Amino acid sequence: CHYPAQFLASLMTYPADNKAVAILIGNAHDMGIETLQPDVNSSAKHFSTENGKIRYGLLGVKHVGEGVVEDILAARKRHEPRDIFEFVDGLDVRTMNRTALESLIKAGALDCFPGNRAQKLAVIGELVESAQASARNNLAGQMSLFAMPGDDGAMGGIRIERHLPPAADYSRQDLLQMEKDMLGIYLTGHPLNDVKARIMELTDMDTRRLYDKEDDTVRDGMSVTIAGIVSARKNMVTKKGQNMAFLTIEDLYDSLEVVVFPKTYEKCRDCMDVDNIVLLSGKLDLKDPDDPKILADNVMLLSDVPENTAKATAEPKAALMKIVIPASYTEEAGLAAFRTIAKAHLGEMPVAILVMATGHKYRLNYDLWVEPDEAFCAEIRHAFGADCIRS
Repeated sequence: CHYPAQFLASLMTYPADNKAVAILIGNAHDMGIETLQPDVNSSAKHFSTENGKIRYGLLGVKHVGEGVVEDILAARKRHEPRDIFEFVDGLDVRTMNRTALESLIKAGALDCFPGNRAQKLAVIGELVESAQASARNNLAGQMSLFAMPGDDGAMGGIRIERHLPPAADYSRQDLLQMEKDMLGIYLTGHPLNDVKARIMELTDMDTRRLYDKEDDTVRDGMSVTIAGIVSARKNMVTKKGQNMAFLTIEDLYDSLEVVVFPKTYEKCRDCMDVDNIVLLSGKLDLKDPDDPKILADNVMLLSDVPENTAKATAEPKAALMKIVIPASYTEEAGLAAFRTIAKAHLGEMPVAILVMATGHKYRLNYDLWVEPDEAFCAEIRHAFGADCIRS
């Protein structure tokens, strides 16, 4: 491709979702092409190119609609603002939207002006309200005493002091989280960058490899170790009254769902708070190749992993209960019998079944994993014979 930046920018403009944008930005990075944050003085409506780099489009910022973007672009043509005050002065109060402007600040699109994001967020509400009040007064024929010809106050109306209040900026982590909230992706940095080397030492899987359909080494049921940020957590109570959870884990490339069953939940419950950076081990569930999951065996804070821990010790081996349904059962009857027993003994042990009548083999989804205690084994042997459980 003779114009890779332009090509990738065009692909980023109409993606299916933020995940697609993140993958394209990752591809651009691998090609040595930087993706710049949105900028009210430089960005176009959609993704564009700038000196061989890709510039994030204003329309890609959450809560920012087409009308607001068109107003920003038109005002910029008339006069390129030098600070947040001139920026607001140039906007049309009829399309001015406080939520949209706050989103632009959080996304870093006003970083081109003096002051930090905390200072700009502190004044933006007052600037918008004053501009709108001034417009109402002017519409009613009530000229403000401060709106003198040539005055550079706020939009020809109420006078606004042209300085930002003192305020310490947000932490780097908070700034990155704002960016993620407004763009749907981390763009200028990632909370995992500082621990990337450690993650590479401890893990054998990441989402880029997991979603690579051409990687035939990724198999259903294999044991893996992965690290990432807990970006979402949903707790549930099983029919037995036990707690379990569904986590969304995000690494440097993408995100995936992690299922935490009751036994793992009880021993790891304090590690799974949102925004924690965790190391987790478990088994891959690739029943739906487009929606891979990890069934967690262990979850721990990355910061709690001992320094001498190596990748080899972070890979638990999967246990598997193999059950043979004898030829005296039809396949349908045998699977139904097993399902009835399993539903009464649900747990965290993966199950594989061989149906002798047909020769068919099944590796069961985790909604039919079992607790392999004496009661379960006794019922299975009573149904299918003394030697139906194999190692």
